[in-house]
Amino acid sequence: MALTIPNALYHQLREHGEATYPHECCGVLVGDSLANRYHIDPAELVRVQREAMLAGRDIVGFYHS
Repeated sequence: MALTIPNALYHQLREHGEATYPHECCGVLVGDSLANRYHIDPAELVRVQREAMLAGRDIVGFYHS
């Protein structure tokens, strides 16, 4: 399955990346796809973020099956 992004949105994404260079940028893609998405309870994510911050660490990625 391929992700199709409208041309105008592609340019917005590219401009965002260029504006933040040489640092990483991030964003959220929203759509409908029941077959290839995951869910993390927001309260659980906040808990993990707080624990990481208190330990002087950062969240560096996510995994899902």
